Amino acid sequence: STVAKLESTYVALPLSEVGQRTSPNPNDHTETAHYIAAMISGGQINATIVQSGNNPGSWVLRFGSSPRQTEQHQHEELKKQVAKTAKVAEHVRETDRKLSLNKEYISWLKQKADMTAAANAGEDPAVTLEQTAFEDEDLLSGP
Repeated sequence: STVAKLESTYVALPLSEVGQRTSPNPNDHTETAHYIAAMISGGQINATIVQSGNNPGSWVLRFGSSPRQTEQHQHEELKKQVAKTAKVAEHVRETDRKLSLNKEYISWLKQKADMTAAANAGEDPAVTLEQTAFEDEDLLSGP
């Protein structure tokens, strides 16, 4: 519609000018006000009518300020944020699960690093592995 095209061009426009551009009877500001109000309530345009007095010709159509649209936009943004949060929470749960399962893997990596260090220092890696296993048993059984 012509009013929707005005929405893409203007931030605010006097209702009298909207009537000049869209109404078959441009001087009937009351009719224009009712027509625009119906478009706003029908969701065809995102706007509000700012009333400054009793004369509809002095009222202003302000685009992009409909509270209903704002609430809808906030609801959509909230849904997106909840989805992101759920994704992060799932990632944290999965990482926690992997870490709890990987204590043995970390121990194996430590042993492997010790063996590599021993091999680089010229020691026998098999002896180092036995010492590491013995030290691990001491840690598990306690003092």
